[in-house]
Amino acid sequence: MSSPDLPTCSIICLAVVTLICPGAATYAGDHPLNLAYTGTVPGDYLFSLANGTYSGSINAGSGYDTVLSIGIPEGSDLLYQRVYIYWSWSKKGQAAIYPRMDVQLVPPGEGGALHFRNRYTDNKGFASQNDFYSGMDTYEIPSAMDFSRPFTIRIVNTGEEGTSFTIQGVGFLAVYTVPGGQQKQIQIMEGTDLLYSRYGITPEMATSRIEYPGTISLEQVHDAEMLLVAPSGGYSLSGVPEMNRLFFNRGDEAVVPIVLRPVMHVLFPSFSGKTWTDIFSSSELQQVGVDRREVKPFLRPGGNRAEVQDNGDYIQLTNAVLEVTYDE
Repeated sequence: MSSPDLPTCSIICLAVVTLICPGAATYAGDHPLNLAYTGTVPGDYLFSLANGTYSGSINAGSGYDTVLSIGIPEGSDLLYQRVYIYWSWSKKGQAAIYPRMDVQLVPPGEGGALHFRNRYTDNKGFASQNDFYSGMDTYEIPSAMDFSRPFTIRIVNTGEEGTSFTIQGVGFLAVYTVPGGQQKQIQIMEGTDLLYSRYGITPEMATSRIEYPGTISLEQVHDAEMLLVAPSGGYSLSGVPEMNRLFFNRGDEAVVPIVLRPVMHVLFPSFSGKTWTDIFSSSELQQVGVDRREVKPFLRPGGNRAEVQDNGDYIQLTNAVLEVTYDE
């Protein structure tokens, strides 16, 4: 999804609105992701994107088809699974509306209908042109479905005449057991947080904080990976260098005297966490940014956190998964 058009309101007006309404929807990091699943299982998780690309405007009565290929190992038991519909720019004319959509398996009747679970939304949050809703809808696939083969999902705009929205992509996530599998601690976060460091929003404000609540047995950790998913992340027409950042467990360095920090970095290389830049990768056609990152050296026994920051990218942060694999 390309960067939004310039608004008509001034930066000063936005600053006032931000100060008065800190809990309202804005381009700042004010919609932190929610914990959707946590558990330690002898198995694994997977996340995959469907083959569909950015849809452009889907008008009332029109549809969008995409194919998901999953490939759950034979003999596995599903513990948690969700289909994610990433949508944006839901409107009627210049009015922001919530989309009405019908999401079905194709052909119909194969295992039953998809079950709606949650809708997460965010928007620009101040009076201007193009202040439309964006979000993520989650669905559950019926348990009778054959997860070993690809299947098609059809999304139809069932709103009234003149309404439209776009589909940025469709994803699927599953947690499952594996016979004889290693123990893995999996924490899944879901939601929608629009981040854009423009119009008076600084990069520090356009930062979404992800809190992982579980405790970790560090001495038994074999490896650890974090997955992040962000529609629009990594795709920008502006070509800004370092247009996004990821911080993992940062923040301790400030409590250490400056003269001791070089020593701390030598003795404890991970004590101040880790920072990466330009983490997401997407394109004009595939506009769902995905990032997978090894984080074992920077883990803590508890209170692990990640922060995703926009620096001109325009990010719709929707998913975060922390997976810790323990030694056998």
